[in-house]
Amino acid sequence: MPIRFKCACGKALVARDEQAGKRTKCPACQQPIVIPAPPAPAPASDELRLALAEEPEKHYCPNCNAELAPDAVVCARCGYDLQTGEVPGKKAKKAPLAAFPLGKAIAAAVVLAALAAGWFFVVAPMFSGAKLNSAYAYFVEGQLDRALREFEALRSGASARDRETLDLWISQVKLEQTTNTGETLSQGREVNSKDLDFSVDRHGQSGGALLYKIMVRNLGQAPLRVRLGYFYVRGIGPLKPPADDHADNTLVDVTVGPGQSRDGVLAFRGVPAQPVIRATTGPPVTYYYISFNDGVRYVKRFFPF
Repeated sequence: MPIRFKCACGKALVARDEQAGKRTKCPACQQPIVIPAPPAPAPASDELRLALAEEPEKHYCPNCNAELAPDAVVCARCGYDLQTGEVPGKKAKKAPLAAFPLGKAIAAAVVLAALAAGWFFVVAPMFSGAKLNSAYAYFVEGQLDRALREFEALRSGASARDRETLDLWISQVKLEQTTNTGETLSQGREVNSKDLDFSVDRHGQSGGALLYKIMVRNLGQAPLRVRLGYFYVRGIGPLKPPADDHADNTLVDVTVGPGQSRDGVLAFRGVPAQPVIRATTGPPVTYYYISFNDGVRYVKRFFPF
């Protein structure tokens, strides 16, 4: 703004702001003069200055909400660039929808794989074993026709290992049905084979089981395989297989050469509920019998238990 002042002679003079402090002459009296500094602007009232001090204009970081200096370009706290909107050293976040389905898919795949493995290695074998045991129970109870139907129904969907077991049981049931019938069953008559023979002797008790010593003789020309599942004790009705988990069993899986003999022990947990009652010259005697049945050969030995 212009500087307005008066010369000593009383003449009113005007100068520019940039001429303040310079020496010149008064155009009226030609006396030297110094152009004074411009007057300071009138200050605001005390009330106005107090209001400005109490309510300054503030700025805040849009990323971390920290207070910013009036001339700030970058947030001092988080490094947020107010011009570009970026935070140095921080990677951009992926869209949630891009990551969520992938994680869910992986988790679902893991769960499905675990369920499939559990079914294949645990549940399926248990389920298959339960069905086999249920079918074999009919054989043990003496319901041979029902047992045969169950075995044949299970065979088509069985694994190779279970099919081998079912084939043995099917052939065993058929031999029992055709060989041990009529008076052979009711009177306890023995059944012989040209290929093998065996004898039985009482061997005591152990762990709640009856132990019997069995001598097997191979009368054939080929090696004879002897397995635990080939033997069972029977009366008129139900039968008793050996206790397959008993520690005293020794005829578990052995091979007897042609013309040779092999002895061992079998443990039976009790005897069937319906024995054979055989009348002799004296009082009637209660008998059971033990059979060797490998699906090809059937030998039955009758003796008192």
